Amino acid sequence: MFRKIVGMVRGFFNGDPSEVRVEVQNMQARANVCNALMGGTEAMRSAKQEYLPQWPRETKAGWESRLACTVLYPAYKNALESMVGKPLGKNITFEDVPESITLALEDADLQGRDLDTFAREWFKQSLVDGLGWVLVEYPIVPQGITLADERTLNARPYLVHIPLSQVCGWKTEIVGGNHKLTQFRWRETFEVPDGHFSVKTIERIKVWEPGEVAVYIQDGGSWTLDPERSGKVSLKEMPFVCFAPGRTGFYTAEPPLSELAWLNVQHWQSSSDQRNILHIARVPVLAADSVPLDQKTGEPIVVGSNDLIVGAVNLHFVEHTGAAIGAGRQDLLDLQEQMSLVAGRILNTQTTGNISATQSSLEAKDSGAKLLYWASAFQDCIEEILRLMGAWTNQQHNGSAKLSMDWDDTLDPLALQTALQARQLGELSRDSWLYIAQRYRILRPDVTIEEEKAAIEAEGPTDFGKEA
Repeated sequence: MFRKIVGMVRGFFNGDPSEVRVEVQNMQARANVCNALMGGTEAMRSAKQEYLPQWPRETKAGWESRLACTVLYPAYKNALESMVGKPLGKNITFEDVPESITLALEDADLQGRDLDTFAREWFKQSLVDGLGWVLVEYPIVPQGITLADERTLNARPYLVHIPLSQVCGWKTEIVGGNHKLTQFRWRETFEVPDGHFSVKTIERIKVWEPGEVAVYIQDGGSWTLDPERSGKVSLKEMPFVCFAPGRTGFYTAEPPLSELAWLNVQHWQSSSDQRNILHIARVPVLAADSVPLDQKTGEPIVVGSNDLIVGAVNLHFVEHTGAAIGAGRQDLLDLQEQMSLVAGRILNTQTTGNISATQSSLEAKDSGAKLLYWASAFQDCIEEILRLMGAWTNQQHNGSAKLSMDWDDTLDPLALQTALQARQLGELSRDSWLYIAQRYRILRPDVTIEEEKAAIEAEGPTDFGKEA
């Protein structure tokens, strides 16, 4: 009871730990559209008028019908998942990593996900939000416990993904001319039993400072310190790793694919208009110069498909010319092409419309360069995780990690022709030429470079390239 009172007093004087820093609010607002697109059609419909406005003089019922018939073209989500698959399509490889850390990485987050699965989610959500954090945590153990006792308890470091949506704020100090993180706050939820069959969700705020962690829970509407989950930790540094592909400053960023996201929203809106105009065009309107009135209500008689029409003057159907349908279809195609370009030609590798082959190649190279930069930065983050896991367990050597950086297999005719000419002039080795041929899939996928060299040797001299 005394410890609970101490916690309440400390929570009162510390202020509100759930207060969200202004920079975080701004980042979350910018990332809303990206997260909605990742949620698909259901999330976009749930956003309602935020991304699908109700036009002037459009009835609410008409707008709701239009919304219910609109389906998202998932260009943003597909492009982002394609980008994640480039560096993380293959498993991360490790070298000289201690066995204890290797075993821990098989269940990296204590929820059954290995590091590869965990890393893909972290990388993907960071592309959506602009940045994302991982806490390298260690379970709280009794004070004075020995290392042998910790091993008996199966205590070992594990990873906690902290997306932007959970972040409250941070503090920094300038030490030796560099920004150093001195505090980090975020929200967590966990379940507790509520009766024999049910559970309820509890929210808490965790505050980490060098060598100490504090956990706050709501008690009667105010945040109070939970002394059972708070206290000193052995690690004196801040065990956080931030991956920020959209970095704009220290712990600030913007979604790097936001322009693609807004183009996708524009496609969502245009698609809604197109679906609506198709409905109008497919259902002709029955019109007349004059129609009989209902004797009871005085209103014009509503005519159905099986009704007998009597007394109408100049009865005829009014049909849509269809001109707007073609314009709407072309607008959708144009938007799809623009999204393809913004995504670095990932969505569609074919050159269409007025896009030249040169421009297509430049777009692909630009996207590849950005993705290569992000992958390299993410590899550094993985190695920092290894270092922090080693720091928790007093490991002297933590090893290294390597991501796949060789995913650009787009056939570049100019580069291929240059390599062939260099080979013919003797300025490129046969091994290098065969490597290029393998990379661009000129060699059969089931043939290795060594097998191809052996086949060339077995052929002996040929007359290829000579006149008969």
